[in-house]
Amino acid sequence: MEAAQVAQQAYEQQQPAAASAARWVKAKLADQAASAAMTAEAALSSKEEALQQVLAEICEAKKTLRMEKDSVQCYQSNYEAAKLGVDQGRQVVCSLKTAAQLAKRYEHYAKNSEHSINLALQQKQQLLATARKYIKLLSKKLNIARQELCDTKRAAYRALVTAAEARRKVDEYVSRQTRQRSNNDRCHKKREKLRSN
Repeated sequence: MEAAQVAQQAYEQQQPAAASAARWVKAKLADQAASAAMTAEAALSSKEEALQQVLAEICEAKKTLRMEKDSVQCYQSNYEAAKLGVDQGRQVVCSLKTAAQLAKRYEHYAKNSEHSINLALQQKQQLLATARKYIKLLSKKLNIARQELCDTKRAAYRALVTAAEARRKVDEYVSRQTRQRSNNDRCHKKREKLRSN
């Protein structure tokens, strides 16, 4: 009985101490929890900032990647254009070489043609000079022939006039002779008549 009472008294005496200890432990745990929560919140905020920074860096990296991709495409296009330009340049060089060869060939032909043309021109000039001389000679002959024709016409006209005058005189002479013969015939007939009578 006494033991039970002692135990009960001991328990009752320990209850306030236990409650106080429990309150201290709870307060300590609460402080630790609050401190841990604040630490965790600070860490979370730091992690969020770090995450935002990483996201920003990722966004920037994506922009840079897109820019680099566009730049690569631009370089690729420039490369293709440059390659095409080189190919076209080679074709142009080849064409220019061919054109240069053709130009040399045409130059040779042109020189030969020029020589032939010069010879032909000299011959034509000689022929032209000869033709001019011949035309000049023919002009002189033509003038002489015209003069001769004019003289001949004048002589022919004079001859015609002379012939006409001679014909007129002949006609007059024949007419006189005819009249005289007719008169003579009439006189002869008269004499014959007279003799007959």
